[in-house]
Amino acid sequence: METLKLAEINVAFVMEVAPLDKTISGIDTAAQLLDSGKYYEGNQALKGVEDGLRLDVADVSSGPDKASSTSDKTAPTVGSAKSGNTTAPAAMPANK
Repeated sequence: METLKLAEINVAFVMEVAPLDKTISGIDTAAQLLDSGKYYEGNQALKGVEDGLRLDVADVSSGPDKASSTSDKTAPTVGSAKSGNTTAPAAMPANK
């Protein structure tokens, strides 16, 4: 880490965390629903699994100008994977 600081390289660590038992249960439920032809309900079960994901982000950025800092900066935990989505949706063409 010291080598990165001396080279003024900023590093961001991102970890996606999912509760194992709840995730497995949700996927099993979704699979059963999809197998029985209940596609909407299966999709909702998968969305529930996705909403249970959490992103932990740690941004380590300290160069020589920030040497007086006593610790690395850590970003707060982001709520869900959905809020971590950084891609913008494509624009829909106007109907003519």
